[in-house]
Amino acid sequence: MEGGMMREPRLRQRQKGIATMMGVLFMGAAIAVILFQIILPIMRDFERRQAALRAGNYLAQYNAAIRQFYGFHGVTAVPTGNRTGTDWLKNATTCFGGAYAGGYSPPEPGNPSQGFLPCEFPNVLPFGVTPSTTLAVAADVFTATTTLGPFTGDEFQVEYLTGVMVMQAAQAERWVDGANVTEAFFDYAIEDNPASANFGRITATATNQYNLNEIYLPRDGNLPMQGDLNMDGNSVNNVGDIVGTGSIAFQVDLIAGRDVLAGNEVVARGDVVSTQGDLMTSTGNVIASTGNVIVPQGRIIANDNIESSSGDLISRDAYIRDVNIDGRAARLSQAVYDKRVVPSTSIVTTPICPNGTRALIFASPEAWVSGATAENIYGMSRQLLPMGGGTYQVNLLILLKTATGQQWYALPPQYGLVNVTTKCP
Repeated sequence: MEGGMMREPRLRQRQKGIATMMGVLFMGAAIAVILFQIILPIMRDFERRQAALRAGNYLAQYNAAIRQFYGFHGVTAVPTGNRTGTDWLKNATTCFGGAYAGGYSPPEPGNPSQGFLPCEFPNVLPFGVTPSTTLAVAADVFTATTTLGPFTGDEFQVEYLTGVMVMQAAQAERWVDGANVTEAFFDYAIEDNPASANFGRITATATNQYNLNEIYLPRDGNLPMQGDLNMDGNSVNNVGDIVGTGSIAFQVDLIAGRDVLAGNEVVARGDVVSTQGDLMTSTGNVIASTGNVIVPQGRIIANDNIESSSGDLISRDAYIRDVNIDGRAARLSQAVYDKRVVPSTSIVTTPICPNGTRALIFASPEAWVSGATAENIYGMSRQLLPMGGGTYQVNLLILLKTATGQQWYALPPQYGLVNVTTKCP
């Protein structure tokens, strides 16, 4: 009796413990279900947002590829018509081995080897949507209209996710770089009417008609600069004409491989140096109003006049045929190169004359003195003895009476002077 009474409380305790454990397990399961119901929508929303961000990045890259496509072909040669998917912006050989069987618009002939999109770029973007693009050209205006969607889901989700995609595309588009990227301008639109069959469809319109709010500088030149272009020490290469209405200021050298043409004045605060070519003026003048025109080793050659209204014209050697003095032309004797008086028997070198002229030398007696014994002088002359290489020995000759008649003698240097003129007529 006593043993049965002892077992009954123990059994009740065990039953109570099992009931408590089952209650705890039931509560845990209920809490897990409640948490799952709360967390699952949050996780799905997070995944949808991440997918929308990825889709926006894809859309930005796709739009940049269209910009490259337009910039590569140019408005006069860009293909037109409808395109589906993204394969048409890839290279057929690089991505498909030259045999395309993808089911979308095939790669365009003439696409560069690297394409405008990488080979792994998807045709179907997140949420199962495929880009559809219409290319058109009219009156030199290029337009590319791309649609994405429509998207399915409740009104709030569609508006939220498409908004995220467009905002991400617009933001990411600023950082997409590549050749010819900035050739078109994109505007985005979302169909926000829930009653429309295209509710949530995104439309991106690209055109080469510029928008003054565009942040990029287009390569086709139809968008004006709104501020200074700071090259930060970099070069501008392969430039054609530079046309300006203000000043072009340089703190470094201006090097021109060809002509430098100025419709007005060219002002230099320093030297104007021509190391190999000529400094020419076809109809105007080269004027040094307060300074000098210095030619240390070369020549100043003029077919017309060289004038100095108030200054001096100084030259070591000059080949001048006429000199204008008070309006009258005083003829110089056949373009005198050098004129001097030299002792008899002196060696004189003729000049190296410009093309079209030749070197000549003339001499005449200038003065003489007799020796210790004066003789009757019956005549006087000069003698030019060629010594080779354009040099001459200039002698003063006198005619003296001898026992047998008369004879010419060359005076030594101390007894005679000769007037010598060299010319380049």
